[in-house]
Amino acid sequence: MDIKIKKEIVATADAITLSQERIREDAGETAIELKVSLTEALVEDETVRLTVLPAGAVLPSGATVTNTPTRDVHYKLIFGPSFIIPAGATEGTTTFTITPINDADVVQRGAIYIQVTVGAVLSTRTIVIADDDANSMNIALTVDPAAISEGDGATDVVVTGTLDGKVFDANVIMILTIDSDPKDTDDNGNVVDVVEATRDIDYVARMRPLTIPAGSVSGTTTITITPDDDKSAEGDEIIRVIVPYDNNQITAQYADGVAVELTVSTADITLKDTGAGGVPSFADVAIDAQTYVAGTAIADWVLPEASGGAGALTYSVSALPAGLAFDAATRTLSGTPTAATDGATEVTYTATDDDDDTATRTFTIAITEEGTVPVFAADASINAQTYVVGTAIADWVLPEASGGAGALTYSVSALPAGLAFDAATRTLSGTPTAATDGATEVAYTATDDNSTTATRTFTITVNPAPRVAPAGLTAEPAVIREDAATTEVSLTFTLGAAATSVEIVRFAIVDPSEGTAATRDVDYTARLNAIIVIPVGASERTTTLTLTPINDDDEEGLKALGVQATLISTNETLLTDIKLRDDETPSTSIALSADPSTLSESDALTTVTITATLDGKALEEDATVRLAIDDESTATRDLDYAALFTPMIEIPAGSITGTMNFYVDPVADNLEEGDEIIRLIGTIDGLEGGEVEITLSDPGASEAAKTAVQTRPEAFALADNFPNPFNPTTTIRYALPQAADVELTVYNVVGQPVRTLIAEYQSAGRYAVEWDATNDSGHSLSSGMYLYRLQAGGEFLKVKKMLLLK
Repeated sequence: MDIKIKKEIVATADAITLSQERIREDAGETAIELKVSLTEALVEDETVRLTVLPAGAVLPSGATVTNTPTRDVHYKLIFGPSFIIPAGATEGTTTFTITPINDADVVQRGAIYIQVTVGAVLSTRTIVIADDDANSMNIALTVDPAAISEGDGATDVVVTGTLDGKVFDANVIMILTIDSDPKDTDDNGNVVDVVEATRDIDYVARMRPLTIPAGSVSGTTTITITPDDDKSAEGDEIIRVIVPYDNNQITAQYADGVAVELTVSTADITLKDTGAGGVPSFADVAIDAQTYVAGTAIADWVLPEASGGAGALTYSVSALPAGLAFDAATRTLSGTPTAATDGATEVTYTATDDDDDTATRTFTIAITEEGTVPVFAADASINAQTYVVGTAIADWVLPEASGGAGALTYSVSALPAGLAFDAATRTLSGTPTAATDGATEVAYTATDDNSTTATRTFTITVNPAPRVAPAGLTAEPAVIREDAATTEVSLTFTLGAAATSVEIVRFAIVDPSEGTAATRDVDYTARLNAIIVIPVGASERTTTLTLTPINDDDEEGLKALGVQATLISTNETLLTDIKLRDDETPSTSIALSADPSTLSESDALTTVTITATLDGKALEEDATVRLAIDDESTATRDLDYAALFTPMIEIPAGSITGTMNFYVDPVADNLEEGDEIIRLIGTIDGLEGGEVEITLSDPGASEAAKTAVQTRPEAFALADNFPNPFNPTTTIRYALPQAADVELTVYNVVGQPVRTLIAEYQSAGRYAVEWDATNDSGHSLSSGMYLYRLQAGGEFLKVKKMLLLK
């Protein structure tokens, strides 16, 4: 329900929350926090009234209160002092206490109904007192801490599960996981979305099972949440802890044989956003000095907007020359100066937030008599311009100024790369070579012989060239047995052509495109490097999913998980599946693998181990896999390589694998043929066969001329940082084949530079730079993903990622 207060305040559907909604009868005095959240700040103080509804009372829904415990007989409740949400606030909290009165009766007494009155609107919340003498029916999950800030780093969260009734004689064990799509229900029964944090993007979670020991009312476990401090203003988000069972129920059994379906509640952890708020700021925006002519209307001038701060910002200026006015709503300066000023008048421009924190910029306005200084006509405003990388702009003649002493000269500042200005003709021209980070402010200045100036400012935005569409997403390996050890899965994302701009790809674990979905933290655990960067000129990059199947004794058949890759610039997605083969399910096929799987033409005779692996249970009898070289192989036997092998693999009864040796002797022909493939096909009676590829890498004829020892690098290169992950320092190595201007910069995941490590001209050679996880101001940075970018002259640009874990 929406709660409207004095027709000016609206509370959200989930505006009223309780810290606990279920208390055991033997809990003793328990503090309950009640919170009211509003979508807008109050214009005046508002008193929130709390009342306990007795049996027979009518609820806001029209229903009647029944089966409710009697106050002072079954429990005592003490509300705190007056609950007032002050003017200007968007939320308020109060705390009250409930003390259940414990008895030996076996009876479920229902819920306590608490009516919350905000303004003229009523809402009701319930708290159930669970009888400790009755069989347990529910397990309440709670978390501590219940809120984590993005900058907190790895945080251990204690999850407690509490029975609502009698204890069990055996351990009650439950798996915990994260709800990937949490929903709530509002007062009207409508399902509403929850603003959830995205696992592997906003945070990394390490989950552990929770056990309530035999004879105990409750049990605890610890999960570890590592937020990503992305510095962006996204608002607070929810991490919801659940059990991955149908209807959120697990089965437990009492000693007398009575089986009980226990419903497990959810528990929310709030991920507090540190990117929002703070104080107002104009960032690096400067305001140019202005010169106008008395009696001539000025062009409407919109002053820059500030960001940050609490609530809405208001704007003001001081000491305007006579005849000029400022519209605070639109931040616009306008009017016609009525008299010349005695020199320049200093003007203070201020942005103020709801907490009265301010940001200011000062500039000057001079009013002259006509003809004494350079001026631009009132209608000589310059519109903002937008261009595209790689596309030549139309020659653009900027407006002419008048007045001043002698001839006027013209200049511009801060042009985007690739653009040029001809001062003699006042013409802007060229072809942009790189995208700008938003709009670039350009100052266009006319200067007379006395160095008196007139200035107009405008912006130029250069957008990236049209984006390249995604073409493919692969996982290798794409099939993993349930009894396999931890497996590194390579996820390769491919564009349809070379990237025209730096592309960011975000990965997420989702449901598969087909088949039964495997459940994270139940069927497998995973750690995903969720962000890759594809630099200009590249068409593919690879990230890693570390996947560990959880092996059990159940026959569950084939399950799968999906990995979705999203190209951030276009929001296009690709999906690939990774199959989990159950080792208790009868085998239906084999998979072949080769070690090593890549050889060079220059290699000597090499033994390649070919392994055949069943996808399920071991067979009861010996089985033979027959091998053959596929005619579709691109490498030609006896021309590109010689091969010797026994064309079969024996899989003994009771085993899931068998191996054989495939002897390969590549032919080094010094021809530039490109890489070629040897494909082996395996067949087996009664099961689906498999295939495997061995790559013959062709170094090409030019390799023969290369010397074994190089005195300096042959190509630009940026190596992976080491160690990675790291804390507190890591080393970045790079190579320069020739002298160049070098910039080595560290960025956060939203593309903001945080530390410039190198910005100088360097000679050819190999270099190593240590970074201590601080920014340019010397302040330590928080845990999370960072990008490092090397640009050497105009020839080389490469971006890689690293992970800081504290």
